[in-house]
Amino acid sequence: MDQITQAPGYFVSSLKDNPALYFLARVADLPNPPGKVPSFKRLWNPTLTSKSTTLGWATRAPSLGDIPLVGRWSSAYSYVLLGVLTVACLLPFSGRAFHIDDPLFVFAARQITQHPLDPYGFNVIWYESLDRMADVTMNPPLACYYGAAVGRIAGWSERAFHLAFLVPALALIFGTYRMAKHFTRLPLLAGLATLLTPGILVSACSVMCDTMMVALWVWAVILWIEGIEPRKAWYLAGSGVLIAAAVLTKYFGADSPAGGLLPGTTAPFRKLDVVSADSRRRARGL
Repeated sequence: MDQITQAPGYFVSSLKDNPALYFLARVADLPNPPGKVPSFKRLWNPTLTSKSTTLGWATRAPSLGDIPLVGRWSSAYSYVLLGVLTVACLLPFSGRAFHIDDPLFVFAARQITQHPLDPYGFNVIWYESLDRMADVTMNPPLACYYGAAVGRIAGWSERAFHLAFLVPALALIFGTYRMAKHFTRLPLLAGLATLLTPGILVSACSVMCDTMMVALWVWAVILWIEGIEPRKAWYLAGSGVLIAAAVLTKYFGADSPAGGLLPGTTAPFRKLDVVSADSRRRARGL
């Protein structure tokens, strides 16, 4: 049998020229059991004939969408799971006393409630002598302004502050998940890894500025990425505002995405570089 009858969607061809076509033509007439895919029972060989081939159905490897829970999973479920786990990890420590540098932020927050434009205008004994607060602290005051708002609204207790600083921690975990969606197929894993990182857990249990700065920085990166393609002016403006807020929270926030950490997102500015280079060449020619 050198020729085969034409099957729907296939050509008439010689078995010696295209033995796989014989297989496809035969499969076209077979019923397709649920969850099965066609397969050869033997290895392919150039002299394949109808007598040397056994057609059959192999079980298709399940994809993620076939798993009942995973198939129905959505981003909303991921946000809920990450939020519940973040609260579960941090809520037990909401009543512990201020420690390490926490008192410095509380002192500055109290100062802001009395002198909003002079957050560090007082003296404090932090080392061995009375020093100016501006000489002791090494951070900008945005987190202290946040603490002042918390103190005014909810009081100055440890629990009130720790609960309020759950918000930056949640923003950081949610932001990590959203940013990871641009780079990986497993963004939930990235969010869980961030939450369970010891440095994040320790910092998020304090009322200092580290977690807030990272959260602002992450969301600045997100808005920057999503504002580039397609171009969204409000996203880019929001990214700039968040970058400024990160800098005013902790100086490390100056490592902004616009500073080169995301070189792939700087494409819109390359045209400006080309134009400026041409202008410089023409100026030199004159």
